[in-house]
Amino acid sequence: MQTWIVAALGMGAVFALGMPGRQVFVSEIVGEDALVNAIALNSAGMNVVRIAAPALAGVLLAAAGAAVCFYVNA
Repeated sequence: MQTWIVAALGMGAVFALGMPGRQVFVSEIVGEDALVNAIALNSAGMNVVRIAAPALAGVLLAAAGAAVCFYVNA
């Protein structure tokens, strides 16, 4: 199997376990009275990042190259 497939599977597993963990932290921080709003805001923020990050990476890739994109990601 190619290494990028293994890396993609590993990252998928980490994200699959990470999102419920983040939602648990949000529920512990906020409390029950604002829990629905806090989870919605957390999910909206994650979706904005999913849209904005690839666009920003494309601009950075075109302007500075792949090495700078890896550096910023790290």
